[in-house]
Amino acid sequence: MGEVDFYVKKEDDETDARIGKLTVNGISIQTPVLWMGTLVKSKPRPWQYFTINNIMVNAYDVISRGKNDTETIFKNGIHNYLDFSQGLIMMDSGGFQLLMRKRKVLDVKKLILLYEQAKPDIGVILDYPLNPSASLSENRKRWEKTLKNMEFMMNNDLNVFLMPVVHGLTISEIRNACRDVRKLLGNDPKLVGIGSLVPLIRSMNTRNVTKRNRKSPKNFIIDAIRTVRSIFPDSFLHVFGVGSVTTMHLMFCAGADSVDSMGWRLKAAYGAIQLPGVGDRFVTNKGNNIPRKVLSSSELEVLSKCECPICSGKPLRVRLKQLSNKHKGNFVNRAIHNAWTFIREEEKFREALQKGFAREFTEVRLKNSPFVKTFEYYLETRGLKKL
Repeated sequence: MGEVDFYVKKEDDETDARIGKLTVNGISIQTPVLWMGTLVKSKPRPWQYFTINNIMVNAYDVISRGKNDTETIFKNGIHNYLDFSQGLIMMDSGGFQLLMRKRKVLDVKKLILLYEQAKPDIGVILDYPLNPSASLSENRKRWEKTLKNMEFMMNNDLNVFLMPVVHGLTISEIRNACRDVRKLLGNDPKLVGIGSLVPLIRSMNTRNVTKRNRKSPKNFIIDAIRTVRSIFPDSFLHVFGVGSVTTMHLMFCAGADSVDSMGWRLKAAYGAIQLPGVGDRFVTNKGNNIPRKVLSSSELEVLSKCECPICSGKPLRVRLKQLSNKHKGNFVNRAIHNAWTFIREEEKFREALQKGFAREFTEVRLKNSPFVKTFEYYLETRGLKKL
């Protein structure tokens, strides 16, 4: 197993955010941090345009690319394949994709082989996320399969550092999952992830979750993060799949040391650009009847000051043309612009945290987002009032 160290430098007074340093195999990154999710074969690669210190790839994506690409990754390693030698690569296990597809292309033995050959810095245990609309017994079976895979992988002495993942749709289930992980590992994990939250943050099929917790799914996410942090206070805590340009700040305040997102790419493919504290915006309505949030005058002002590789040094009219969703070829421009926005927001949160303004910064960023009430819930349950 690889070498890992996580050191907390500073804890915030008004939130649960903390500044730390994660070191894996001699490579260090500052936390809290966003892992830029990327497809292994597709372009663009944002790190070829500006500095990125860590990315996330998916094991299912690697295996699904076909024999030639997989063999190349096996032969040269994922760092060389992606031309990413400067930072850390986390490889997600692909458990969610396996649940969504009938054809099984990956099992725990294949995943072990992939981790050994591809050599990511961190490999996620092959886990099976819970389904909010499934029965208690079905979700219990998924957690038992995750534990079985965890035990098998931990006992194989891999050269990759493994991250266990906690799953639960009630606080009781979260606590029990943490207990199971501790019992299996014999101690507290150096890294730990929280899964099964994506449907909750998107409010997908969450009636059962609301009924069982007697609170909103988004508020449950806050409680889940708080619970895992309290049980594993010294562990590096990653929250899977909830790192949008706005939610990352909320997750960091709640206690997450890292999040991940493919949003920079997915939003660009949909024709949307990202702006700080705003979310999806479109340059034009594209001449159809589908309602879209186009840039307001104040948002145009923000865009005019963007310093991303696509926008920098260009007049606003050129920026708008290059980012427009009218032209298919502008996908790369939007993707790079969005990736830059994600990374700058991560950096700005750390800057605010360092100066002691994480709470104020997050409140400003979330004031016009769907998560403003969730942040208010977080502050209230921490004994703080809205500023």
